Amino acid sequence: MSKSDWQGGERRRKRRFSKAQCELKVLKGPEQVLTVKLKNISLDGIGITAPEKLEVGQRVCLSVAFANEEPIKLVGRIVWCRENGDEFDAGVEFQPPEA
Repeated sequence: MSKSDWQGGERRRKRRFSKAQCELKVLKGPEQVLTVKLKNISLDGIGITAPEKLEVGQRVCLSVAFANEEPIKLVGRIVWCRENGDEFDAGVEFQPPEA
């Protein structure tokens, strides 16, 4: 796919579909599940918006579910968190799962 394929409307259409169809849960502990919004995703990590502050350095388990698909389980670490109105934007760096 060329760079021009990701310009303008095509890029926005693909990005909107991914955000609209994705549900992300941050598993903070055995009984703590926090539903967050997906902002962006890359090979190295994911950007999220959360309803509460997440601690930098905190290890989290992510469950990403797209419509009609089995959830994908990922492990990550909070690398930054900033207040944004009544919510918090955060960056999660993917980590290898513990053995």
